[in-house]
Amino acid sequence: SEEKAIEVHRKENLEVYHTFFWPLEWTVAGRDNNTCYAKIICNKFDNDRVIGFHVLGPNAGEITQGFAAAMKCGLTKQQLDDTIGIHPTCGEVFTTLEITKSSGLDITQKG
Repeated sequence: SEEKAIEVHRKENLEVYHTFFWPLEWTVAGRDNNTCYAKIICNKFDNDRVIGFHVLGPNAGEITQGFAAAMKCGLTKQQLDDTIGIHPTCGEVFTTLEITKSSGLDITQKG
């Protein structure tokens, strides 16, 4: 969890990337665009190594299983950025995370 990462690595050593997202399979009128949530926690002083991962949305278990193995292999934010997301999938949101909690920017999806 983010709280555990802060406890172990100290907040100033971490960067948390996050966003709400809208799964393509939910493109039905009347659904809230901000129902799902994705977050990675990165150690800024260890090559932005991903030390935490959180996803709320469809297929979360399937997404988490792949991330568990990648994190054990030392997954970094740059490796995620360099990955071409498979479209349409919910997991592709992790290849485009840009907004950090420390930026204070709004993660609410518009339109």
